[in-house]
Amino acid sequence: PFLESMAIPHLRKAATRLMQARRTLGEQRPKPILSAHTILGLNGLASTQFFAGSGFFFTWLNPWALYAGDWCFIVGSFITLFVSICTAADHLREMRHFQAEADLARDDKARDIAQQEYEEKHEELLESASFVVSSLMFTAGCVLFYPHLFSDKRHQEWGEEIGAILFITGSFGFVLAAYWSSMAMVKKASIHDLPKVGSPEYRRRQITSMELLCSLIGSVLFVTGSFLYRPSYATDCSHEALRAAAKAPSVTSPTHLALLRRRSGHAFLGTAPPAEHALSDDFQGLCVNVMNQGTWLYVLGSALFLVQCSLVAWRLALPAEPHEHHEGHGETGACGSTLAK
Repeated sequence: PFLESMAIPHLRKAATRLMQARRTLGEQRPKPILSAHTILGLNGLASTQFFAGSGFFFTWLNPWALYAGDWCFIVGSFITLFVSICTAADHLREMRHFQAEADLARDDKARDIAQQEYEEKHEELLESASFVVSSLMFTAGCVLFYPHLFSDKRHQEWGEEIGAILFITGSFGFVLAAYWSSMAMVKKASIHDLPKVGSPEYRRRQITSMELLCSLIGSVLFVTGSFLYRPSYATDCSHEALRAAAKAPSVTSPTHLALLRRRSGHAFLGTAPPAEHALSDDFQGLCVNVMNQGTWLYVLGSALFLVQCSLVAWRLALPAEPHEHHEGHGETGACGSTLAK
């Protein structure tokens, strides 16, 4: 009786699980919330927002450009957040479906295939979750980076510093999403037979690999560019600041002084031409605006995301094999890591 009393609760749980599995399989395979082409359009719009917003951050533009660029990033982040939440919900429903298939499988082979499909969807869920967290961080970072958000200058600097840290963390989330995408690609390749060379599926997998490369490099550029947005790295390359630097040799490193002497061809305190003007010109060639360098990295990263969207459109335009189903799952990010479906 004791053993029976211990076994009955487990049997009840197993029976309940089987009943839930039958109900799940009684339904059709979950349809995606958003179609593949809808996701492609939204991702393309988000990537365009990031590309345009990056261009507005150059310091030589009018001050209003900062407002426009910040709003572009906020809109792009919200679009990416919406797409990522929808795809994450799709992956959760598909995981339930494949888990039910594994529970009701009649042989080991069918059970293994269903379990592998479940694990693949699990990797895609982690990818979408990475984009959700990254989008939230980018949105919060854009709010803190908004010009004149705080009336106090020191509070504004701290807000921009925290915003830059959120950009760094959010960009790293894009890199992490690319990692989960590559893991899902590996598991997918182990599930299905390799396609014939030259077939649509073969080209589709090649294009998917290029999409992943664009996503990975673009994300790394975002991480690097985000570091350069920290206010503590800011440099002033104006002529007034350079003249002040030429008058104050104590703030200049010996290496820079030696280089300036060689380039200018006269002593630091020479008389003709006036030292402050000559050294100001030499400093002009050495001084680099760090924020502009970070902006260039953002522009290049956003351009790669746009290229990735073009590759996704190319892949979706390829003819499908008779056994393939293109539900559009896994299309996340900006344009995001993508998987051949």
